[in-house]
Amino acid sequence: MSLNNKHILQIVIKNTSTLDFTIPLFWKMKQEYPNVQISILYLAFSKKEILREGGFYSNFFKSHNINEYDLSDFIKWPKNRTNLGKNSKADRLSLYEIKKNIKRFKISILKDIFIISLEKINEYFLQNIVNYRAIIRKINPDIYFFDIRKNSKFIGKNKLYKIFYEQEKPLYLIPHAPHMRDPISEFVDFDKCNQLPNFCRFWIPFKYGTPWLALTEDKKDQFFISGYPGFDDDWLTYCRNLDNHKNEEINILFIIRRFLSKGVERSDEVDSFIIDYNDFMRPLAMIKESISRIDRDINVIIKPHPGNNYSDLTKAMNESGLKKWEISHEPMYASLPKVDIAISLASTTLLTPAFSNIPTIILNTDLQRQIHEIWVDLKDMYTGMHFYLDDNSKFEQTLLTIINENNFHQKEEHLRNFYDNNASELIIKRIRNELIK
Repeated sequence: MSLNNKHILQIVIKNTSTLDFTIPLFWKMKQEYPNVQISILYLAFSKKEILREGGFYSNFFKSHNINEYDLSDFIKWPKNRTNLGKNSKADRLSLYEIKKNIKRFKISILKDIFIISLEKINEYFLQNIVNYRAIIRKINPDIYFFDIRKNSKFIGKNKLYKIFYEQEKPLYLIPHAPHMRDPISEFVDFDKCNQLPNFCRFWIPFKYGTPWLALTEDKKDQFFISGYPGFDDDWLTYCRNLDNHKNEEINILFIIRRFLSKGVERSDEVDSFIIDYNDFMRPLAMIKESISRIDRDINVIIKPHPGNNYSDLTKAMNESGLKKWEISHEPMYASLPKVDIAISLASTTLLTPAFSNIPTIILNTDLQRQIHEIWVDLKDMYTGMHFYLDDNSKFEQTLLTIINENNFHQKEEHLRNFYDNNASELIIKRIRNELIK
């Protein structure tokens, strides 16, 4: 069964993490099946709410004849409301941080409260205006790609799910990371009534994941260990060749996590994967001090987590004292051509530069150790990498050795024990075979 003239619709509900999985897959599909139709639908008034300031995704889609839609493309909206949706929801304080700041009498939170209130009003109107039947009828997909999200909430969710159930077209649940916290937790019930409808297929990126064990009934045949297309060598070679511009400057990529705002104390309701403000600033200070003792022109590129608040991040960087830095608004793939070294807090994002043969230093943090305790396969993967630090006191010497020896190439063959090198091919073959059934 050919994919030519089939129409795939990817529905994006929160951030770009599922696009990181599918873009390499779409690239491969377009090579093998030039006439496959692909569309992206962002469940937001403006795609800027999800893409933020980045241009890589939209440029890629345009150059590969992939359609992009957001909800504003399907509704008539008053002209005075066209500025809505310009900013990501991540660029404001969380409700938890707002509560903490109210207790500390911070006036600056009034702006966030006003924005949240305004968005709630507009979400109410959108719930009544958005016509998913008309949208789906216009796009007319044969196959759905959909986010795997816990407690996902979006405009018109019940209406869209009703269409899925009525049509029963193949719906593939897309991972939003190369692995999750443990072998089972990546599974999320499709809805309250049905854990995994028969028309759904669940893709597992990490070779040792077993999410089907979370189901109350045996549906293992609806799960597929897909691998992670972003780690395929042919895709990474394509990305590295997007920009061949190099200069004498050394670009260090610092991969970070979402962190609490300055002065906000942790409580039990905060996810342990959101780190404290000081757990971000301490490693940043260590990097700054080490760079200051190296006689080279060094620029630090900050790679945020999709949930980072850019305003908070910019303030923290201004306070850091680093001389040369920038915040990337692009996916990891866009940074590969210019990055010489990667330094990372606990993050699956670090695997992309590592697979791309960029020396990747993994800092020893409380969260990294927590990850190792939860899932031994992840411990084996991360601690087996060349520049995993069992002690952060080794950081400066490790960085200095890489720079002095101009060792800006480090092949991590060990990682292929966890991710094969043909994820896109496996997925395309799987889709083809399932369409025949």
